[in-house]
Amino acid sequence: MLYHYLCRICETKKVMNTDQSIRLAIVEYYPIYRRGLLDCITEYEYFNVSIAVDSGAELMRQISTADTLPDICIISMCTPLFDGYNTLSLLKDKWPKLKILVLCDIIGDYLIAYIINKGINGVLLRSSNSDKICTAIFSIYHHNMYFGTANDLQNLKKTAALFSSCLSLTEREIEVIKLVSLGYSNKYISIKLNVSPRTIQTHCANICLKLHIHSREQIIVYAKSNALG
Repeated sequence: MLYHYLCRICETKKVMNTDQSIRLAIVEYYPIYRRGLLDCITEYEYFNVSIAVDSGAELMRQISTADTLPDICIISMCTPLFDGYNTLSLLKDKWPKLKILVLCDIIGDYLIAYIINKGINGVLLRSSNSDKICTAIFSIYHHNMYFGTANDLQNLKKTAALFSSCLSLTEREIEVIKLVSLGYSNKYISIKLNVSPRTIQTHCANICLKLHIHSREQIIVYAKSNALG
C-alpha cells in the first residue's frame, strides 16, 4: 500500500522535521468532526495543522494574512454556514496552485463533475479512517492528486464527462435547489427570492431537465448527495 510505503520512507530517512512537515489547513463546521480530523492527522508527526476553522470565510481570512500558504487545504463540504462550492472557487481563483482535498458524506454526480472540471486535487469520504486520510494527503502533496486507484480516477472522469451538463446550472437554479432541499414550497421560495411562483416552477423544470430527474423529491435527494443542501 502507498501509505505503508511512504511511512517506511519517513521512518528510514528521518527527514520529516518541523521545518519540512506538510502544512495543512482544515475547514470543518462541526466541532466533534473537526476534533476527530485533527486527532487523525496529528497522529503523524510530519503533518503540521496551521489553520483549523469552521467556515470558508475564516479560512480565506487566515490564509490571506498568513506568512506562508498551507501546502494542502482539507475542506469539508458538510458545512451549513457557507457555500463549499463558492469557497473552492474563490480559493482556486486567488491561489491557483493551492492543493485542495475535499471531504464529503456522499460523492455525487455534481460534486464529481465540479471537482474534476475545477482542478480540485482529491476527494475523500468524510468517514475515512486515518490511514486513508494520510495516504490522500501524501498523494496530493507528492503527486498532486488523490482519487483512489487509477480505475477510480478513470471512472470519475467518465462520470464527470457524462454529467457535465449539471455544471450548466445557473446560480439561481442552485439557490432554488438548496431551498427545495430544505422543504420549502414554491410559494415560500418565490417570496424569499422576490419572484413569482411560476418562475420557481420554471426553474424546477429546468433543473430536472439538466439533471435528468423527474420530481421534486429527486431534486432533494440530488441536493443531499452533492452537498448542495
